[in-house]
Amino acid sequence: LNAVLNLWASTGNVERAWKLLQRSLEEGVNNDLYSYNAILLGYVNMGQAQQAEDLLFEMCRTDGLQPTIVSFNLVLSGWARSNVDKKYAAERAEQLLVSLMMLNGDKNVAGPDAGADDESSALSRSGKQSLQPNLLTLNTVLSACARAGDASRCERLLKEMHDLYESGRLDEPPDSVSF
Repeated sequence: LNAVLNLWASTGNVERAWKLLQRSLEEGVNNDLYSYNAILLGYVNMGQAQQAEDLLFEMCRTDGLQPTIVSFNLVLSGWARSNVDKKYAAERAEQLLVSLMMLNGDKNVAGPDAGADDESSALSRSGKQSLQPNLLTLNTVLSACARAGDASRCERLLKEMHDLYESGRLDEPPDSVSF
């Protein structure tokens, strides 16, 4: 099943892949994270960041299916490369990062309307744990903010990255991609 899902999603037939996944669920097939990540990647490659984010939150609400940091990074990449309003894309990417950090118990996160939207609340209530942001996560959000031309937000994120590294909550320091 995953081979067919990957094929449809990677060739621009994401909706067909999604319908196949839904049909397999109706027939009692237990789909795994790879099935969902293939569709996430398809949405991202088609420039459909909002659909990818919607699927991510559906994954968070699904019992027995725990998205990984790879799933989140796929969606963040979608926002960073999105063709929608760049400022909006940067805000969505940062909001997703804030939600992810709050999920990991970081109550001291800054960002646009931290934890304010319904999807972020759903993520927090989902009980999904151990989704520690990594350097790729933060660099991807930084990229979205840079594309939006928001230098002050980029500087704030760089400082937060440094602080996270210094406090041991980020395994790697900001790198050449970050700067």
